[in-house]
Amino acid sequence: MNVDLLIYGLILIIAGIFGIFYLRHLVKRDRYRERHPEWYKEKPSILFNSQYKCKEARTVTEATVLIEDGFEYVCDVDEVKLFRKKND
Repeated sequence: MNVDLLIYGLILIIAGIFGIFYLRHLVKRDRYRERHPEWYKEKPSILFNSQYKCKEARTVTEATVLIEDGFEYVCDVDEVKLFRKKND
């Protein structure tokens, strides 16, 4: 019984130490963000912006159809080509 209490106490102490370090991390992060707010502004998304329709192409024929419809190529993600077109 005493061994179980000892182990439980050690676990609580270790958890408390990690909790203190995590709280210090949160405080430092908030202070850092207060000093450098320009680094944490909301950045507009290139692919998932409401101004654009987004489509994907897995083959050359799908890409050809999208280009003919006015979509522009953006990038490759996992062997899928992503295209976008401004909303009307």
